[in-house]
Amino acid sequence: MASLTTGTVTALSSDQIASLTTTQVGALTTTQVAAVKADQVVALTTTQMAKLSTTQLGALTEANVANLSTAQVDALSTTQLTSLSTGQIDSLTAAVVTSLATAKVAALTTTQVTALSADQMGALSTSGAAALTTSQVKVLGADQIRALSTASVAALTTGQVQALTTGQVAELTNTTVASLTTSQVAALSTGQVQVLADSVVTGLSTAQLTALTTAQVGALTASQVRALSTTEVAALTTSQVTALTAAQVGALETADMVAMSTDQVSALNTTQVAALTAGMVTALSTDQVTALGTTNVTALTATQVRALTTASVAALGTDQVAALTTSQVNALTAGSIGALSTAQVGALTTSQVTALSNANIVALSTAQVAALSTAQVVALTTGQIQSIATDDVQALTTSAVAALSTTQIQALSTGAVNALTTSQVTSLTTSQVASLTTGEVAALNTSQVAALTTGQVQALTVSQLTSLSNTQVSALTTTQVGALTSTQLFGLVTAANN
Repeated sequence: MASLTTGTVTALSSDQIASLTTTQVGALTTTQVAAVKADQVVALTTTQMAKLSTTQLGALTEANVANLSTAQVDALSTTQLTSLSTGQIDSLTAAVVTSLATAKVAALTTTQVTALSADQMGALSTSGAAALTTSQVKVLGADQIRALSTASVAALTTGQVQALTTGQVAELTNTTVASLTTSQVAALSTGQVQVLADSVVTGLSTAQLTALTTAQVGALTASQVRALSTTEVAALTTSQVTALTAAQVGALETADMVAMSTDQVSALNTTQVAALTAGMVTALSTDQVTALGTTNVTALTATQVRALTTASVAALGTDQVAALTTSQVNALTAGSIGALSTAQVGALTTSQVTALSNANIVALSTAQVAALSTAQVVALTTGQIQSIATDDVQALTTSAVAALSTTQIQALSTGAVNALTTSQVTSLTTSQVASLTTGEVAALNTSQVAALTTGQVQALTVSQLTSLSNTQVSALTTTQVGALTSTQLFGLVTAANN
């Protein structure tokens, strides 16, 4: 055969080519092989193809390689296949690529793999895709990866997925990532997750999103977190929510926070809660605020506390109210204080009551003042006592009034003293009565004066009696006057003569 001219070889008919023995085929020179025509190449039997040397195969023109049938290529050994040049590999038809056995796919050199066109990659069978080695996967170009069919992408092993470089992952399209199974998604490294395009993250299905490990969730960039849709945020598991960093929580949109379930809100830790923006806190529903629990509520900053709506404050459990720090209580707005229920007011500790600003004391309603316990009233500062509205003083219980210190008694405005009910007046201890300033005594109305017990009258000092007006003196009963000592009577006479 070697003695034949190329002209003689190219003149052979298809039947004559097919009739050549394997010995004759093996004797063809590279020049003769390079000269064969397309119809002659097509006429080669699978047996003849299997006998071609790698040198002879290398002599085939790319045009002739493009004419090879699936059967002819299937007849090639892995050694023969891997000897093909990148140009010859690129010339293989899509049908031939589809038919490649898994062993042959795995045998391709990385150089040959990079030579595959996007169309050829798209034609790769699912078994062929799964047969790619990690070394082959690492050399795939962006166009090649994007060209893989969704079925081929889903067929990749977790090992192959993990073999993708961050550069390759960054090039993945929404369609490609949408093809990934939950196992493949969970197999991604944190580095791979971080390079996913924001649009890809937005496109993750609920199943894919919930398949992310806590480490993967914690690795999401702030930009990726912001890209999550409200539906995606609402789909996060409680473990995933807990895995979010403070920076990630701060990157969430207000709408995302609103979309969280009460279980998700309950899963937040104090560091995460402290990262909530004021806008997020304001947007929290009453159920979400309740779901924060006592520990998380105490993590709120003063700014966050001020951001709570009155409805949210009203929704706090009594245990949450009692858990507030004095700084948080002091940060509550007057509107928030006014929104507290009587049960919530009653839950305040004495330290919290003391921490209330004078403006917040003014904001207390009559019902709230009435809900104050004796211990809470005793804890009030003189400034707070002076801030209680005159009308609200009447709401204090008689036991609370009786427990006021002499300093607190003296801090009452004359208007507040004048507003005391007769029951409140009679509940005053003799020490409290004796501590009343002359101005406060002078402010007593005639009903209050007449209500004083003989013990209270006897506790009045001469200076207090001297400050009584004629009208007040006239209001004293004979029993009250009869209880006075001679020294007190002197003061009373002086008052009557004023």
